[in-house]
Amino acid sequence: MIESIKMEAPSEIMYKEEHVRELLKNIDTDYYERYDFEDLQKMILEDRRLRNNFWISKITHKPIEKFKNPNLLNWNEKVDRKDIKNPYFSLSRIQPISLHMQGTNKGTADEGYDKVHFEHKSKLHQGDQD
Repeated sequence: MIESIKMEAPSEIMYKEEHVRELLKNIDTDYYERYDFEDLQKMILEDRRLRNNFWISKITHKPIEKFKNPNLLNWNEKVDRKDIKNPYFSLSRIQPISLHMQGTNKGTADEGYDKVHFEHKSKLHQGDQD
């Protein structure tokens, strides 16, 4: 049975430099632009949990939404789970940062619509211009 499972890591969990920069951009640094080791480890381990969930969802063919984050199941208003200094820190996204970045970059402006006036007859009724 194990031989029937494709064990090759999905390309979505293979990070490039821009993915790592995006992952670490919200972590505070000191005066010399150094990270706190504990904060860095928390962020890396939490993102690793998300990547493992994504990989398991690929292997089992279950949707990623079925994998619940145990830290987010019981919500307490007094606990700030977005604060990396908090022991209950958790990322609210469910996808790896590479897929998360693709989803947020969809809103780029279309260069065809930044004109004040556009040719409204150019694509409509091209045969009726006689």
